Amino acid sequence: WEKALELLDVMACAKMELDRISFNAVISACELRGEWEKALHLLSVMRQSGVEMDRISWNAAVSTCAKDGEWRKALQLLNEMVHSSVESDTITFNTALSACGMDGVWKKAWQLYSLMVQAVVKLDRITCSTVMSACERAGQWVKALQLFKVMQESKVESNVVTFNAGISACEKGGEWEKALRLFNEMALTNVESSRISFNTAISACEKGDAWERALRLCSDMIHSKVEMDTVSFNATISACEKNGEWEKALQLFAVMMHSRLELDTVSFNAAISACEMGGRWETTWQLFTLMTERRVQSNTITCSAAISACEKGGEWE
Repeated sequence: WEKALELLDVMACAKMELDRISFNAVISACELRGEWEKALHLLSVMRQSGVEMDRISWNAAVSTCAKDGEWRKALQLLNEMVHSSVESDTITFNTALSACGMDGVWKKAWQLYSLMVQAVVKLDRITCSTVMSACERAGQWVKALQLFKVMQESKVESNVVTFNAGISACEKGGEWEKALRLFNEMALTNVESSRISFNTAISACEKGDAWERALRLCSDMIHSKVEMDTVSFNATISACEKNGEWEKALQLFAVMMHSRLELDTVSFNAAISACEMGGRWETTWQLFTLMTERRVQSNTITCSAAISACEKGGEWE
């Protein structure tokens, strides 16, 4: 990019006519190196020189700011472009959306999406997945599901990212049945479920007290050759424990121990609570001791469940 700028300076000193192609080439060079300040300076020079900017000029400048995390600058440029004579396209909006998505600014992402709809700019998979993910991460599950529905109505092809965002939105909103419907829809549309897909669906079942569905999803994970992790086990163990299936919870915990996965506070709490429910105070104490040996942090839930189990077993001392 430095060489490109140098050539532009040489052309200017030689009083050669600087055209749009020359400027666009240098702005694109700045984009590759993330030199957003240089790119904005060049846009300013273009204006002063009376060189008309086109879609390439704007897109490269917006992209430069977005890639460097300058989402406010990217949005400012996009706003200027919308009010100029240059027609914005999907690439322009997606570039600005990626900046909002990276910074977690879901409101700005939603505003940009709304602006795209108003301007009748075509939505694509990148548009939808970026806005959905931003909304989902911010807990705006209703908006995320609303956009998923728009995707389907607009016949925008879904992928694992959009499905995962939709399932996660349902999980956060306590809509476990909707989460399972979306999960099942993945197979119908030939989209391969990832570990995140399974884990989010299992977590949705755990929150919805659907322990049998959670166990079925675990079985499906194994048959699909998707490796279970700590999150998978924790959610399933908790689902069983919360619904009085303490024996199944302890069986899963035993499998988890033998699989050499990392046991965390959630894992132990669910197992200890299951022991308390089943009146297994000796196992409770063993697990509590194991937590200490493995230096796993206990909390109020751990201690309360352990004390309750001992009290029920008559081991108040």
